[in-house]
Order: sequence, then structure tokens, then C-alpha cells
Amino acid sequence: MDDISKDFVSRGFAVWNIEYRRVGEAGGGWPGTLADVFTAIDFLAEPACSDYPLDISKVIVIGHSAGGHLALLSALKTWPREFSHSPSRVIPIAVAALAGITDLFTAYQLNSGNGSVEALIGGSPTCYPDRFHLASPMAQLPLSTRQLVLHGAEDTALPVEFSKHYAEAAHRSGDDVKFVELADMGHMEYLNPSGLAHEILCEWLMDIIKKPSSL
Repeated sequence: MDDISKDFVSRGFAVWNIEYRRVGEAGGGWPGTLADVFTAIDFLAEPACSDYPLDISKVIVIGHSAGGHLALLSALKTWPREFSHSPSRVIPIAVAALAGITDLFTAYQLNSGNGSVEALIGGSPTCYPDRFHLASPMAQLPLSTRQLVLHGAEDTALPVEFSKHYAEAAHRSGDDVKFVELADMGHMEYLNPSGLAHEILCEWLMDIIKKPSSL
């Protein structure tokens, strides 16, 4: 995410580029991977960040692929105790999922990522139905947060239907969701700051900044 992070900075945004323990790494999986993201976002409220002119009432979270799944979950107003032992201090005003995993149950059934969902949760939906429910954005609707969902029509890693069905369900739940299906685009183009996907993302970000009353 380094290249698009640098581009965001050039546009006047403060950027906090989060990394987290991944499946297969010590402490990764359930609940460490998810807890890392929640902890990193909440760190913006720590005194250590007070040296920077940050407005933590206007935090926007963006993620690609597995990060898109985590970005959507970051919109939860009350974080499950498995992810954080204290009330959240930083609540995103908007989140963007770029080719994100929006429905863990379907991702498990389709074996998306060659078993990565089962590795993240620690087992199947039959073994851990509560974990799947807590960690699936689709199951947590409405998120009650403004959302952008981008997905390439030619994505072979994660079918565009994931995002399409999620956006439809989010709209039905009452969420403010903008869904864009990108023609002739695969799974990795979002990391190119000169690409169409990034242009659409930046237009959405600027729209949020220009229309604070809509938040």
C-alpha cells in the first residue's frame, strides 16, 4: 500500500498505513489479526499521536482484499470483546473495501484464498458459527457508516459477485453504500496510484471532505 499511501499524502491526507499479524505468523489468525487492526485504529487516540495535527473525528479506513474485509469490520460501533477489551475511542466515519472479502460464509464455501478463511477463523462455520458471524461484514449489516465498495469484473481471485451481493444487502439494511464494478479489471490494480480504481477512490474521499454535513 506504500505507493497509494504516498499519493494520499500528496493530496493532503494524513495516512496511517496499518500492518497486522497474518495467518501463519505468530499470533495471527483468530483473534490476533482482527485485534491488531482495531488496536492500530484506536492508537490514533493515544497521547503519542498528539504531536500530529490529526482530527480523529474524521477517520476513514481503506483496505484491499483481506484488508477490505478488515476495513469494513472497523466500522462496527461496538467492537467484540474478542478484538478489544476496552470501548473503541476512534470510530471511522467512512470505510472503503477494494476487492474486499465481504461475506466469510460464502468465501469459505468457495474456498477463496485456498483455505485462508478457515485458517483465519480457526475452523469451519460448523465448528465456529459465532466467530464467522462476528467476523463477516455481511452478517454485521447494517454498519451504519458510509461505504465505498470497488470490485473488478475480471477478478479471478475473488468474484465480483461478492461485492455486488454485499452492496445490495447493505442498501436494503439502510446503509449508504457506493458500489462500482470496474470493467476489464482484476484483483491488484487498486495498488496503482495512476489507475482508474485509485482515481475513483480519491474522488469519493474528496466528496466526503467537501460534504461534511452528509456524515
